[in-house]
Amino acid sequence: MIQAHSFAQLTTDVTLKLTYNNANLCHWDVELKHGDVVLARGTSDTHGEVHFGRVTLASRDVDAAGTKKHSSGEKSWNARGYITLDENGYGSLDFSKLVDESGAPKTMMENAWGLTLNDCGGASVPSGASSGPTLDEAVDVPEEASNPQVAGSPKSADPRLIRVTNLKGELELIERKLSKLQSATSPDDAQERALHEAEIAETQAKFNWKTLELSQLEEQMSGSFTVDRTGEVTSLKAAFEEARDNRKELQKQVKAARKTRK
Repeated sequence: MIQAHSFAQLTTDVTLKLTYNNANLCHWDVELKHGDVVLARGTSDTHGEVHFGRVTLASRDVDAAGTKKHSSGEKSWNARGYITLDENGYGSLDFSKLVDESGAPKTMMENAWGLTLNDCGGASVPSGASSGPTLDEAVDVPEEASNPQVAGSPKSADPRLIRVTNLKGELELIERKLSKLQSATSPDDAQERALHEAEIAETQAKFNWKTLELSQLEEQMSGSFTVDRTGEVTSLKAAFEEARDNRKELQKQVKAARKTRK
């Protein structure tokens, strides 16, 4: 039987360290988040650390998004599902794992996310190279890496590539949640069971929407795009929103029923 768990909010000092290939990522403007909710903002120092100060958390699992302006333009990244703070509010984000799991050429991801734009006072060596530019320099995407994933000049990464990477990470989390919900024992209480089924329906609807959106993007980037499925994506998004609203309404009813039973 599924039980409702309530997480007590925790207020603590939060520090996040950013690294890539054992090099600190400095002077990034970073948002600490729970999903799309921004909890705090800060800037990474020369040690790659962002000190957010006192932050109220609903969970020690947090997300982060960063931006940095540079002579070659603004770079950005969005990391979801990779950060868990310890009991002291300290966490780390090593972009090596994100790059490896992106499935894209490493040099391309380094350029797309600005992982070699740091100015911490040392040298940054891109993966697969014995030497590299200084931390102030961007890495050019080599000619052999030029493909539909890169728009314009080698230094201009297609923003769709970042979107594809983020969608893949989001779908992985959705799939885990869906699997967990589907494998759980259905509650005996009719209202609780209806809520459980609504949660499954909502998660499945979101998975369907994001999967089609990802497929459409990948087709566009590979050059195999033949049919515009924007209308289908919009319809699936609407179906998800309807399922979400239904789940929220059932959740209110279940909470009211629980209070009555108490």
